[in-house]
Amino acid sequence: MKFFYFITALFLFQSCVPVQVAPKLKNDKVTKGKKFKKDLPDVYTYIFRDPKDVDEFYNYINIKYECNDEYVDDMVPVIIDDHLYYLSWYETDKSSSTWNLGGMIVDKALENEGVSPLFDRTGYTRTSDTWYIALHLLDFQRNDVLHPDHEKRDRAIEFFKEMRQEYLSTDNYYQAYLKRGY
Repeated sequence: MKFFYFITALFLFQSCVPVQVAPKLKNDKVTKGKKFKKDLPDVYTYIFRDPKDVDEFYNYINIKYECNDEYVDDMVPVIIDDHLYYLSWYETDKSSSTWNLGGMIVDKALENEGVSPLFDRTGYTRTSDTWYIALHLLDFQRNDVLHPDHEKRDRAIEFFKEMRQEYLSTDNYYQAYLKRGY
């Protein structure tokens, strides 16, 4: 019976209950921005997980499309198959949170015995952020290119997949600038 209590106590010390879980995207996803996160615009966006440091995608776009630190995240002109489009992008995060249920129970039991808690109250929850890049594309008439009814949607998704691959595999963004091929 002591072994059972020991295993139960060990389980409680190790038990973390997920409260909020960030989505795990294998590669990418096309969805409405507001559906993914409320502060994104209500247009179709191409979303992928960004494992790089903050401002890396900013630097990538700034160098590749020669933005000179002006309008880097909004209405960047890009050419796909000899057609002009406007790229807007957003760097956003989703949090994952867990509660340390075992620590809460042990501290409550210790408080009832008049003993000071073992765990810091701020240590009951653990939060980690996962960062994502959300890309949006407009055509010359300001139509949403990622909309399911747009005739160039498949080509735009293919373009974004190539862009994601290039961004993730490139450390020196001047290489991306030289590959641009205008």
